[in-house]
Amino acid sequence: MPKLSDARQQRQAARIYAAAERCFARNGFHATSMDEIIAEAGMSSSTVYRYYPGGKQELIHAVSAARIDPLLNRIAALADQAHPPPLEQAFLEGIGVLWPHPESAEAEDPSAMLRSTRLALNAWNEIGRDAQLGDMLRANYITIRTQLTRLIRRWQDSGIVTTSLEPVEVAALMQNVVFGLVIEQVITGNADIPGAAHRLSQLLTPLST
Repeated sequence: MPKLSDARQQRQAARIYAAAERCFARNGFHATSMDEIIAEAGMSSSTVYRYYPGGKQELIHAVSAARIDPLLNRIAALADQAHPPPLEQAFLEGIGVLWPHPESAEAEDPSAMLRSTRLALNAWNEIGRDAQLGDMLRANYITIRTQLTRLIRRWQDSGIVTTSLEPVEVAALMQNVVFGLVIEQVITGNADIPGAAHRLSQLLTPLST
């Protein structure tokens, strides 16, 4: 059998990953079986297990990690900038990494926001059953808090964000707002992300002297 090229292998792995993501978002982690993922991918079981030998649990970890890694990278990049963009703009960009808005140019799939929200809820619900996933999510949470604190310190140094709160306190507030938006999206199906970004910016902008 001829060896598959690296590009072909990457496409195969991406196809399996995308199938798992769709199944998990549609049915939840526990209600989804490997047979469903295999059927969704349109591949043989041997091919799927060749790329993901750990089966469903490995795919759960892969899907959960892939949601957060782009956000971690985005916040770290902003924190490394000497002059990061204003808070409202940065908040919207960060949320856009997690939940591409259906009307945004970046959202090739209009259902991406709903799928991402459902995957987040599934991952949080899994923490009590999967210690490895719980450790990963907690580590990501701490990393986000650390990188946000760095970014906020730059904003405070530039006079963009009030110094009446410590950087880590502002970071905690921003994370709390994001979690609130997840719940709003689940309950109403229409989280007011632009409004939240604007109100947060207004709240944290230093008062004129």
